[in-house]
Amino acid sequence: MRDRWIHKNVNLQLLADNVKDFLSQQYFETRIETSRNGHTVCAIPKKGGISGFVVRILGEPNDFTVEFAPNERLRYVTRLGFITTLLGGGGILLRGLKSQEMLEKLEEEFWVFIDTRIEGLIDSADG
Repeated sequence: MRDRWIHKNVNLQLLADNVKDFLSQQYFETRIETSRNGHTVCAIPKKGGISGFVVRILGEPNDFTVEFAPNERLRYVTRLGFITTLLGGGGILLRGLKSQEMLEKLEEEFWVFIDTRIEGLIDSADG
């Protein structure tokens, strides 16, 4: 999912740091990759049960998007599970669906967190 904010003047590096901290508290190993387009927070679970994902913060302080993007591997495993169910791969499908369910729950919490943090970071960018 992706959302866009305009006219907020948010320090995007600070927002990325906040996202990293939030995900670390949710038991994910995280790292931030910075490019000229923005910041990508990569999240890999410390424990099993859920797949990794990335959060992209792209744009400028007054016009930016935040995207929560699941790992493509999760989609692949779920599709593979559907195909292999006929051959006894139901366990693969079940793990994929369970991971997807957990990721959807986390994403709901993430968007509540993002909305709150952005409101707290209005006018935090220099200039």
